[in-house]
Amino acid sequence: MITTVRSGFLNQLITIAVFLDIAAFDNIDPFILLEDLKEIGNSAHFRKFVENLISVRYLNFVIDGELHDPYNTYKNTPQEFILSSLLFDIYFRNLDQ
Repeated sequence: MITTVRSGFLNQLITIAVFLDIAAFDNIDPFILLEDLKEIGNSAHFRKFVENLISVRYLNFVIDGELHDPYNTYKNTPQEFILSSLLFDIYFRNLDQ
């Protein structure tokens, strides 16, 4: 894709690119993920660990230097967590079916 965009610029063609961020990490339903983990044989102990990680989380925001009330989120995987990519892959492993 990058080659196509660059080629369009170099050849002075009208070039349009659309990038979508569907926020996939933010849309993982914890109940489905936990069922997927059970289905592939993960222990109850590990599933509880993941449940505690992704279920109810509180996010704090600072806007214009002012701390706002916590925001509760009920579905997502923290992107900075080392297991998030693996959990994401497990969640979407049957996407093509």
